[in-house]
Amino acid sequence: MATNSNTDSIIQAILHELAYQNQRLVLAESCTAGLAAAKLAQFAGVSNHWCGSWVTYRDQSKIDWLGVSTADIQQHTSVSKQVTEQMALQSLQRTAEAHWSAAITGHLGPNAPTTLDGQIYIAIACRNDSLQIVRSLSHQLIDNTRLDRQHESVYWLFVELSTAISDFVNNTKV
Repeated sequence: MATNSNTDSIIQAILHELAYQNQRLVLAESCTAGLAAAKLAQFAGVSNHWCGSWVTYRDQSKIDWLGVSTADIQQHTSVSKQVTEQMALQSLQRTAEAHWSAAITGHLGPNAPTTLDGQIYIAIACRNDSLQIVRSLSHQLIDNTRLDRQHESVYWLFVELSTAISDFVNNTKV
């Protein structure tokens, strides 16, 4: 589905906009297991606009490292809009130099619950006068293998981040 060249082009556009705005990004990854961070790290000079990535693969890491609510994980599961939004907000809260955060979680299979197989959630937050979620949605992945789904997830994460930055900058200066 998503090719590396498409993802790379989107990342270059994001980094260009972050440089233009003199802003920085932090990530909170679960199902991608650091693949989004690895993609960013391929670009020279990325440290000027990327703070790092929280890879919180297990529920307890989301709770301990990011402060995600145990009750929300129990009620909604870690693959949910509520938890993904907390990941985005908490990673931004804990990274004072960041202006943007992007969070992702999902079930890539195999052995995922049928209703959640291939389902990912993405949340984008920004720091303006306060911390706020500016984009939150889910995608149903079309790829079938776990590795292909990880790459497709990274593609969608950067598509949604690019859209959020573009929409937000065009409507309101951060």
